[in-house]
This record gives sequence, structure tokens and C-alpha cells, in this order.
Amino acid sequence: MKNKIKVNQKVFVKDGNGVAEKIVNKVGRKYFYVKIGHWSEMKFSIETMEEFKDWGDKAKAYLNLSDIEDEKEAMKISGLIHNEFRYPSHNTYSIEQLRKVAEILNL
Repeated sequence: MKNKIKVNQKVFVKDGNGVAEKIVNKVGRKYFYVKIGHWSEMKFSIETMEEFKDWGDKAKAYLNLSDIEDEKEAMKISGLIHNEFRYPSHNTYSIEQLRKVAEILNL
């Protein structure tokens, strides 16, 4: 799915330093750019919204703050589920409960 990115659109960029509101200054066929400071800019894929670079941690752009919060919540819930089933000898779930979980997860 391609995102609808336009020049002067506000995006939220999440990187290792946190989240910053930025303005799109150029849009091409595959990439868009946000200005960082006076002289430099960051290049993002329109399709993945990830920063396009060969090294280091990649920043990610979001169209709204709620998407960032949803991603954080999804990571937290995934971690909790992973930890719950990490040590099978410690869980006390019945086979019926485990089958329901497997069904929900399409396993």
C-alpha cells in the first residue's frame, strides 16, 4: 500500500533520539524527504515509511502519533505473550485454552 505523501505535509519521525515532528519538503515516485536543520535532509521510502540508508539504525516516519502508540502497544503485548509461553513448564493452561489461543493466532 502506498501512502499519500505531499509536500508541506506534517510527519512524525521516530529515531533513536525519540519522536520529532517534521515537514515533507520533496516527494518523488519512490521516496520523500524531510529537512533536518538548514543543510541536510532524511530520505524515506513512500511504501515502507522507513529511512533509506545503508548503515546504522533507520528512522521511521508516521502520519500520526496514534500509529506510534499503536506500534508500542503491539510490541508490549507481543513481548508479554512471548514471555508467558517462554517456559512451558511454568504455564498452567489447559489444552482447550491453548487450542483457543492457537485458533486466534491462526496457527
